[in-house]
Amino acid sequence: MSQQGTRQDRTDIEEVLYKYSSAVDSFDKAGVRSCLADDIHAQYGNGEAVTDADTLTNWIADATATCIWQHHLLNVYHVNIDGDQASTVAYLTSYQVFEEDPKAAIILVARYHDELRRTPDG
Repeated sequence: MSQQGTRQDRTDIEEVLYKYSSAVDSFDKAGVRSCLADDIHAQYGNGEAVTDADTLTNWIADATATCIWQHHLLNVYHVNIDGDQASTVAYLTSYQVFEEDPKAAIILVARYHDELRRTPDG
């Protein structure tokens, strides 16, 4: 994809990614869902791919059901825009504390490869 697009396009794209992260952190299921296309294709690590936004939203809620506290630090490194399509690379460091062991923080480090598209709704 090319680097075409405006600064506003990039800002809008980053805002969706940051909103997703903060919604996960605040256990905001509706906020997470609002960031996802209905026909999403997502795969986290070596897990099975998910092709339905409601299924993914519920999976995230279930995976963090016993989480007491979490913080996703997301840095967007690359944004490639081609018309109404974009691809991004973002790096994630996530800290999580679960009820099962409240004195230990789990640290996750990951790289997100996202594809986004502009719709009439945004």
